[in-house]
Amino acid sequence: MADSKGPEPEDTAEDVDPGEPLALLADLGVEPRAGFFDRVWNSVERRQLGGSFLELIWHIPFVVLREVLEVLGGFLGETREGEGEPD
Repeated sequence: MADSKGPEPEDTAEDVDPGEPLALLADLGVEPRAGFFDRVWNSVERRQLGGSFLELIWHIPFVVLREVLEVLGGFLGETREGEGEPD
C-alpha cells in the first residue's frame, strides 16, 4: 500500500507533461458583472470585521484579569512597604 505522505519519487513535477499552452483560451475570458469586485471586497471586509470582534471578545477577559491583578499587586506592594515604619 502506498504511503500518503507525498508523491512517489518517480512522480516528480519534471516528469509531468504540461500539455498544450493555454494561449488558445485567452480569447474566452469573461468580464465579471458590474459590482462583482465590490461584493467580493465587502464580503472579505465583513469576515475580517467579524474575526476582529471575536478576537477582541476573546482577549478582553484576560486583559481585565491582568489589570485587576496589577492593581491588587500595587495595593499589596504599598502596604508591605509601609508595614515596618512607625507612625
